[in-house]
Amino acid sequence: MRTNRITRLGVVVVFGVAGGTATGGPPTFEGLGFLPGQTSSAANGVSGDGAVVVGSSPASGATYPFQWTAGGMSSLIPGCRGSAIAASHDGSAVVGYYTLAGGPCALPGGEGFYSNSTTGQSMAVAILLEGTSPDGIWWVGAGVGNSCYVCTTSTVITVPPPGGFVESMRSYGVTSSAGQPVVVGRMDSFTSGPTAYIWSNALGNLSLGPTTYSAYAITPDAGVVVGELRLGSSAGGGAFRWTMAGGAVPLGGASAWVARAVSADGAVIAGSTGGAMSQAYLWRQGHGSSPLAIVLTQVYGIDLTGWTLREARGVSGDGRSIVGTGINPLGQTEAFIVRGLCPQPAITTQPASKLVTPGATASLSVSATAGSETLTYQWRRNGVDLTDGGRISGALTPTLQISGAEAGDAGDYTVRIASSCAGTTSAVAVLTVGCPPVDIDENGVVEPSDIAIFVAYWNSDLANGTLRADYDHNGVIEPSDIAAFISDWFRAVQAGC
Repeated sequence: MRTNRITRLGVVVVFGVAGGTATGGPPTFEGLGFLPGQTSSAANGVSGDGAVVVGSSPASGATYPFQWTAGGMSSLIPGCRGSAIAASHDGSAVVGYYTLAGGPCALPGGEGFYSNSTTGQSMAVAILLEGTSPDGIWWVGAGVGNSCYVCTTSTVITVPPPGGFVESMRSYGVTSSAGQPVVVGRMDSFTSGPTAYIWSNALGNLSLGPTTYSAYAITPDAGVVVGELRLGSSAGGGAFRWTMAGGAVPLGGASAWVARAVSADGAVIAGSTGGAMSQAYLWRQGHGSSPLAIVLTQVYGIDLTGWTLREARGVSGDGRSIVGTGINPLGQTEAFIVRGLCPQPAITTQPASKLVTPGATASLSVSATAGSETLTYQWRRNGVDLTDGGRISGALTPTLQISGAEAGDAGDYTVRIASSCAGTTSAVAVLTVGCPPVDIDENGVVEPSDIAIFVAYWNSDLANGTLRADYDHNGVIEPSDIAAFISDWFRAVQAGC
């Protein structure tokens, strides 16, 4: 059974649907509740291991930073208003921003904060912190003069602007390479407008392209950057995924959605459309972009009755946990976490339709990937599962074989491919059992004169631009048409057509 956990006013409601995950635990959806005495919460990020969620719990016009684990939600830097924005891979280091107003804040005056649960250290930083590296050593944000900074407990580095006059810079994501920070964000130029950038000592300051608006997250190996494209000179052009080799590639889906978080391998990207009717969005390699709610309900069978998912703001390193904010069944704004999402198989090669002569062996194949998941296969004919035995073999493998094909073997073939908790069905491959269309003169006999007639048609088509001899129906008269016809002619003769 697959279980869903929804927290409502501190009560956990558990209900089940069929399924499972790679580790044996079911995919789950869980509302994270609120800080004591409050009735609203919003998630901003999740640790790389998926165990710690950070965000804010608003109340009476103010927000208070929180940290959530399996043990529940607790306040960060008690007495301080603000928001926790990002966490390191193991969740021990958390960064965000705060204000002294409205409570006995334990920190001195500042804009950002760093908190480490392992060392017990909390410190104020004169920078509004937006991100932390997976190891928790480097933090990024913006400070005085709209400048971009990257810092540690003892070091502050100003990210230098590129050549030309830059009005301001913001940094949102950071990782480390060879012990040095790699930063992504947005730079605003009076001459060229806003542009996403990536910076490191080795790279310098590199624009991610004139169509980009801002970058918000980067993979630990710095190989993939995600963010938002420009619409004219402003935001709103849709989500992008950038690599050094491919540049900034639009992710499709809703035209206005923004990519905010990415898994360690760059295969899962989360974000939202924004606005009053915002939708949480998800991009998965091999499957494209879709509203998160559709993926959870239709692919993983999770029941979201009463919930509206507004934002997705964090993805765990393995892509199996997603955090965000939605409207719960009681109409309250509440942070949520989805866990145990194994990769859905992505079909890389669909089975192809085939014509086989009676008595020949019919073979249908499919190729699919799902990360490190072990895949299972089930071939079907006209919607009915096939089993090995007699003339059928490979019914539970990527390649189905039917020996001694008969008329009754003809039909629509599909294969259902499943990982540990999600599946997909291939396109239909039509298997036809009969003689290939090589009796050109239609006299009921396959004979050498059919080859001669076909070659004459082919020469005529080549001279006149007609397509009578376009045997593979690709719209081009070419030598391969003759080769395919002769191959089928020999098969027809051997089959006694």
